[in-house]
Amino acid sequence: MSVRFGWLLPAALALGLPLVFDPRGSDGFVLPRVGLLIAVAGTVAVAGLWARSTALGPLTFPSIAVAAAAVLSCAFSVSVPSSIVGAYERYDDVVVRLAYLGAFAASAWFLPTQTERRRTVSLFILASCTIAVEGLWQSFSGLMQRPDGNLGQPNLLGVLLAMSIPLCLNRGRSDRRWFAPIPLLGTALLVSGSRSAWVGTVIGCGALLVLLVPTKRRPGAAAAAILALTAVLALVLATPLRNLDSDTGSARLHVWSDSIALIAARPLTGWGEDTFGLVYGHFQRGDWEPGGSFDRVHSEPLDLLASQGVAGLLAGLWFWGVFWVRLVRRAGVEEAAAIGAAWVVYASWALLNFDWAPATGPIWLLSGVAWATIREPRGEQQPVRARKLPVWVAAALTPMLCVAVVGRSVLAPIADRYEFADSHLVATALDPLQAYYHEQAGIAAMDASRWTVAEAELSRAWTLGEDDAGSYVELGDVESVLGNRDAARRAYERSLQIDPYYADARQRLSQLNQGG
Repeated sequence: MSVRFGWLLPAALALGLPLVFDPRGSDGFVLPRVGLLIAVAGTVAVAGLWARSTALGPLTFPSIAVAAAAVLSCAFSVSVPSSIVGAYERYDDVVVRLAYLGAFAASAWFLPTQTERRRTVSLFILASCTIAVEGLWQSFSGLMQRPDGNLGQPNLLGVLLAMSIPLCLNRGRSDRRWFAPIPLLGTALLVSGSRSAWVGTVIGCGALLVLLVPTKRRPGAAAAAILALTAVLALVLATPLRNLDSDTGSARLHVWSDSIALIAARPLTGWGEDTFGLVYGHFQRGDWEPGGSFDRVHSEPLDLLASQGVAGLLAGLWFWGVFWVRLVRRAGVEEAAAIGAAWVVYASWALLNFDWAPATGPIWLLSGVAWATIREPRGEQQPVRARKLPVWVAAALTPMLCVAVVGRSVLAPIADRYEFADSHLVATALDPLQAYYHEQAGIAAMDASRWTVAEAELSRAWTLGEDDAGSYVELGDVESVLGNRDAARRAYERSLQIDPYYADARQRLSQLNQGG
């Protein structure tokens, strides 16, 4: 790809990931953003294979380790289909994990000049201001108690706005006009109700201060940042904000505790990407959120251990460790310090949340922007040239990349549109590995009393790794109608394996046993 137009790839992500959604999709919030992420990452990967070096300087081998850990986890997953296409509405599968590396490379490879790097960051700030306006409109018009912009989840809105604030603060030091978006971003951040994003903002701004001040003043800057953080934490924990939206956070503590045993059961490669909901029930020791279930650990480090094991965690620590060593050394170069602060905002938020493409994609993209400025040692004029991959490697990998891009960025969103229109069988044909579509096709067949079709579709959802306990109750009901009592019992028991406190499954199983 021509360097002249290469900047369009990271620019598309910077502007699109916060903004793109599909009002006519069943999952119109996350899936379109995932599709954009994979499309750009796939294009970057193909371009890297054929047109330029695929090296990332000191991050080359750490990035290979991150990719290898993701692929290894998928290969040994307890549900390979789930780890390939992702759980519906979550999409934390192996393809998306690899796409994060593609987003990083898009910035690191295709933004050779300061102008292009600054333009990309500006587009991200512009997109953040746009969703801030949407969020404020939703709040002040009374459409919803906690606005989400167009992201479908208030915490996602909160973290994207929080990441933008240190970027604006840094630019405002040289051009005061960049202070103007901060009140907009801050007000929208407050009404989002994302307490983790509030705390992340304070920590990130403190990190920006520490990175920018002279070395001798850093202890004082760090002390000021810690004081501000303590005040914010006290405000959240010692006031009614602790119970905001009836969420005290206690359920997270219990899930984290349960997850220790889950991680210890498969410590090396984990259970596989996006399979937490399938296995957590075996380790759940209490009904921590009555009426709800957990499909993620709600803490990114623990999520990574659960999905990819020690291999994934060590690869991630290696990658980000190398990144931060270089960033701290060259924090004064362009916007490196501000992007580092945005990274700290995201990392602070992610300690209480999890990987999600609308937020995780942008931080990998911005980190690539920083890497494009700091990867070369100070004073080195020309980057070190790395050997290109052999042609046969490019020829072998390109078809695989094209299949992944077409399947996940083109066919998957189209399938979701058909799902929105209740054309369930068309959706299953376009995206045959997505368990949710088969579940919905089975429920629709039940409503039409097409029991054999319902049995086939719901059984297929089981095979593909559906983690909704309710779908197994539906399957058990279908088997009961067909007179398959043993199959019905297995379905109800499977529901309780996923959610041991699911009342409908327990009731159905009791009735079945009494009738037997």
